[in-house]
Amino acid sequence: MDYYYSQNNDFSMSDTALYMAEFYGKAYGLKLTENSLEAKSDGSIINPEGQMYIPKLFYPVTYENLTVDEKVTAGTTVKWNKDERNENGVLIKFEYSPSTQSDLMNRINYPEYIRGGKIVEDIGDYTFSASDFSDFPSNADLDFSIERVGYTTFTDKNGDDCSIAGLIISMAGYTISIAE
Repeated sequence: MDYYYSQNNDFSMSDTALYMAEFYGKAYGLKLTENSLEAKSDGSIINPEGQMYIPKLFYPVTYENLTVDEKVTAGTTVKWNKDERNENGVLIKFEYSPSTQSDLMNRINYPEYIRGGKIVEDIGDYTFSASDFSDFPSNADLDFSIERVGYTTFTDKNGDDCSIAGLIISMAGYTISIAE
């Protein structure tokens, strides 16, 4: 698996694809060695130093009640496969970037990046409401994503604190329509 290591932030990140679908939706026993992390879901790690659940992929993701011009708005429902073992919920995240605005006045009047969102229970769907967009300018073009996170913290055999996270993201290719 390819991964990226950020020396400035001291973390590693890998980008995985759907061809690894059997990796997701499982609990893993964790064992650290000097240069590697071993994670197995088959129970073969005796006395694991930590355990972690990697959430299922969001697949498929569908949208209902889009506007006539295919935009997400209050009343649009996004649906995905429910993950019964996901105890951390789903993050519905919104992002406003002034550089991507089609409305020139938004670029001028709102020149700062804005982020918002909420964590909801993983029930397999979410319907957007007007309050989801209340922190953003009218007529803004927003990016949004739905995310599941599996994480754990533990102390390894050397007494070092360890944190490991597995983030599952579904990015949307839709524009959000905010009524004025």
